[in-house]
Amino acid sequence: MNMEGKNSILIVDDDELVCKSLTTVFTKEGYGTEVATTGREAIEKAKGRFFNLALLDIRLPDMDGTELLSPLKDMHPDMVVIIVTGYASLESAMQALHKGASVYVTKPLKMHELLATARECLEKQRLTADKRAAEQALRESEERYRMLVETMNDGLGLIDRNGAFTYLNDKHCQLLGYPRDEMIGRSITDFLAESSQQKFNEKWAKRRKEKTEHYELVWNRKDGHQITTIISPQPIFDAENNFQGAFAVVTDITVRKRAEEELQREKQAVQRLAEERELVARVGRIISSTLEIEKVYELFANEVGNVIPFDRIAINIIDLERGTHTPTYVAGNDAGRRPGDVVPLAGTFTEEVMRTRSSQLIQEDDIDKVKARFPGLSPLFQAGIRSFMATPLISKDQVIGALNFGSLKPDVYTEADLKLAESIGCQIAGAIANAQLYAEHKRAEDVLARQAQELARSNAELEQFAYVSSHDLQEPLRKIQAFGDRMRAHYEDVLDERGRDYLQRMQNAAKRLQTLINDLLTFSRVTTRAQPFAPVNLTEVAQDVVSDLQARIERTGGRVEVGELPIIDADPTQERQLLQNLIDNGLKFHRPDEAPIVKVHSKLLGEQCQIIVEDNGIGFDEKYLDRMFTIFQRLHSRFEYEGTGVGLAVCRKIAERHGGSITAQSTPGKGATFIVTLPVKQPQEAREEMHHG
Repeated sequence: MNMEGKNSILIVDDDELVCKSLTTVFTKEGYGTEVATTGREAIEKAKGRFFNLALLDIRLPDMDGTELLSPLKDMHPDMVVIIVTGYASLESAMQALHKGASVYVTKPLKMHELLATARECLEKQRLTADKRAAEQALRESEERYRMLVETMNDGLGLIDRNGAFTYLNDKHCQLLGYPRDEMIGRSITDFLAESSQQKFNEKWAKRRKEKTEHYELVWNRKDGHQITTIISPQPIFDAENNFQGAFAVVTDITVRKRAEEELQREKQAVQRLAEERELVARVGRIISSTLEIEKVYELFANEVGNVIPFDRIAINIIDLERGTHTPTYVAGNDAGRRPGDVVPLAGTFTEEVMRTRSSQLIQEDDIDKVKARFPGLSPLFQAGIRSFMATPLISKDQVIGALNFGSLKPDVYTEADLKLAESIGCQIAGAIANAQLYAEHKRAEDVLARQAQELARSNAELEQFAYVSSHDLQEPLRKIQAFGDRMRAHYEDVLDERGRDYLQRMQNAAKRLQTLINDLLTFSRVTTRAQPFAPVNLTEVAQDVVSDLQARIERTGGRVEVGELPIIDADPTQERQLLQNLIDNGLKFHRPDEAPIVKVHSKLLGEQCQIIVEDNGIGFDEKYLDRMFTIFQRLHSRFEYEGTGVGLAVCRKIAERHGGSITAQSTPGKGATFIVTLPVKQPQEAREEMHHG
């Protein structure tokens, strides 16, 4: 009811005296009044406010009073309507009552009776409105409670004294995946996981006597899955304090429990990762601390045992040629296999690891099945080993062995253990490779020491040879030359033409032998008469060489162009010999119809430089390139061009002694380019070695 229109009366009558009388009476009684003389006026007034009661004259100028009832009741269904007229018939009265009039009174009006009737009607109206409001409030309260229960995020259930469901909200049914009718009347334990049934029964017994705190229960869903919940129970007692049952709120914490379990797993994984990293770091420090592999094995096994459980650990080295493997280290249960034992590879766990190049894990309950697959594991089974784990040891892309773990307990190893074993296996493989490399290095050092001794002996012999060549061989050669000259001076006239030819040939051969001995001495002295490295201005050296070769330059009509050359660490005498040989060759091997032109220039390449000597001579076929730098090797006969075939061999030996190289580029008939690559700065140790040498 709209309280704004309380105690307000609409008087509708075309008789002004009646309206005035009614207004006076009802106003005096405390009612507010409004007057309308036509039906339309009454409708307009009713649109603007609520009237508790309307007094309608049945006959109005524009419409019948009964006609006015409908629009008024449509606007205000709770309005009390009293029909007032002096011309009523029973038919019109029944029609008015049918359309919603509360009372029908006739004129002349008795005001005290009309007042009493109005009060009675208004009181009924109030009572009806109050009842309707109370019923509405109850409906709304029930609806709110129902919506609260049915839409709450938690399950809600009522259980009778025997533990059977009497009510479940939709959420509870959804949690377990059952229709409500499949759960009502059944015991709650029918839906609990076996692990939670005893807990519920214990709590239920306490609940009969006192309120219990919330606790966890695990339920079996209809689809076979399980959910974990927190149940918050409240016992129900009757007026005599007799236990009647309980209601409980059920909160699904499955996601939270999974998150907690996942978090716990993550914490364990993080802790495990930290332990693994620390282990890998410690193993790395062990490996880097020593090259004694046996010491590495012992320290490494002690560290690994803190993270990976084992009753036996072994490192097997594979010999593919013999088809065997040898335990180089065994700790714990040796199962009858000791370091150094040679074991056939076939049928072993190590063979499987080698074949697959991957880590392997065996935790098979069927011992006979494992023995049939890996006969080599039989001694380990007999020793009580039940869990096996192995990872390949790979070095330079070759499986060189296997790292094996064994435990007396079944199912002890995890994938995490397998991955960690792989990481450690990589380290151990590196340690083994380093140890082997160290052993090879030691052997190489021994070989190098022997070779150094042999080289020293060879150099001594070469020095002795040089001495013999410069003294013992040259002495008879000089006599041959001297007596040949005397014969020519004193007996040439008595010799016939053949004798003079023989004498000339003898002297030419002696001259060639002298040149050959000198060149051979030059070649040997690159090593035996070497000088310490010192800064050498190659431009100045080249200019001095050109000065020395001036006679040949004038004889051939050629020229030598020297560009800017660098200052390098070198043996001054040998650099002079190198440039002289190359420039002299450029002048010597020229084409008969063209004067020789030799150009000397350089190019810097970082810490190295290239000395380039170009000529326009006869050139050569590059297929003979290697042959050119070999001692006593010539591309032309001595009748075509002079020389012994030693000069370029000396150049190569000088370049190599300086830590460099020499090569050439050419096309027959189009000249040649010789390229000498040398370091600008010699290493300090090389300079010191040359100095002390």
